[in-house]
Amino acid sequence: MRSLAPALALLTVACSGNAEVTGTVSDLLSGNGVDAQVCATSDVCTETESDGSYSLKVPSPSILSLRVTSNSYAPVAVPFELDGIDVDLGDVPMLSTLASNAQYTLLGIEAEPETGEMQFLVSNGVPEDGVDLSGVTVSLDPDEGDGPLYLTTLGLPSTDEDATTENGGGTWLNLPAGDYSTDFDGLPAGCSLVTGWGSSRAPDFEIIRAYTTYLHIDCAEEE
Repeated sequence: MRSLAPALALLTVACSGNAEVTGTVSDLLSGNGVDAQVCATSDVCTETESDGSYSLKVPSPSILSLRVTSNSYAPVAVPFELDGIDVDLGDVPMLSTLASNAQYTLLGIEAEPETGEMQFLVSNGVPEDGVDLSGVTVSLDPDEGDGPLYLTTLGLPSTDEDATTENGGGTWLNLPAGDYSTDFDGLPAGCSLVTGWGSSRAPDFEIIRAYTTYLHIDCAEEE
């Protein structure tokens, strides 16, 4: 596993300019836009529009972790890379603090202090169709925390699923802060990394205490 820098730290020594980073922030359960603050660095921040959309000019090339915060929602970290080209990070889902805490009770798992979470999605390239990629398994290095907890077809994390369902997603709870690598097994050819560092097959990320890090792989069918 490669050594990763802390979130919000610019890893590239020389910046050739700025690139535009766009996306939306939404409520995971309702799909509605969320009023949130989005920061790429400590001094590069913006507020979302009423529909949850945002746009930032960010130094490039760089490897960063977007921080998304909002009242009544669990904060989210979004790792991404810039190589001089504008990038759209798609939709970033957020869980209300109440719903985030409730998932531990639902699963019968005790929340551990000073930890974070990882949420992942393997999409099919058709936004909001409700059907994503099933049959994908996910592992972490180092193997820490409670997971993977794949989402059922109803969108609820479960200890009974052994791979992604047609929902395409899952979560990992109680992860100690630090650097991690993943392995996504069962991906078709041609998948691309939307959020994360490295490759779609094995993206890297950082867990930040009290944050949910969001990884998104898109496996749109080739035309």
